[in-house]
Amino acid sequence: MASYPIATKASSAVLAQAASLNSADSKFQIFYFGLQARAEIPRLMLAYAGANVEHVSADWPAMKEKTRFGCLPVMFETTSNGTVLEFAESVAIERYIAKKFNLMGENVWEEQLMNEFVSSIDFQLTNYVKVMFAPIESRHKEAETFHQNFAKWVVFIERHLAENGNNGHFIGNKISWADLKLSVLVGRLSLLLPSGMEVPKLPEGLVKVVEKVKADPKVAAWLASEEYQ
Repeated sequence: MASYPIATKASSAVLAQAASLNSADSKFQIFYFGLQARAEIPRLMLAYAGANVEHVSADWPAMKEKTRFGCLPVMFETTSNGTVLEFAESVAIERYIAKKFNLMGENVWEEQLMNEFVSSIDFQLTNYVKVMFAPIESRHKEAETFHQNFAKWVVFIERHLAENGNNGHFIGNKISWADLKLSVLVGRLSLLLPSGMEVPKLPEGLVKVVEKVKADPKVAAWLASEEYQ
């Protein structure tokens, strides 16, 4: 098992310079438990980006006090000049990866839209988790509420996807952070259903986004790997 790295202590200017170095020359480590959950999206993003990454099963009792906020996942990046950067909180980790590997759009406006779409998808993921962990006696009601809200949300997302040409992407014509995150949401709806909950019907636009993500060779390789399973 990999030891917990020691982050470089330096000024913000020095760390910012290290973070701006070529991502292809960096090595990433993600520390998490032996499941997907909050590490699933960062792992998928790094796989799509073709990053040099090591997935480490955390020795939680030994690591807990060393983490920034006492929680996982934690990501480390060792840059080409030897600087070790530490990252905490799953969405913040995702955003850094998106910026590092150009998954945020091509300009400041597209970046703003990306943040909006990702925040919206996150809200649906949060609502889904509420269903998964609801007490048995109230789970059916929670599932009904989720279905109703999800159906309303899908209308707005489908409208945007149509405005982008129904090309299987949220922004532009390539896979982005939002595309990858949506594929995880849809995957969870399909694979981790609590008793009494049916898969919501997905419109063509959303289906096309998921198909585009899964058709990517690096994503397909990751989803078929033992590390993912």
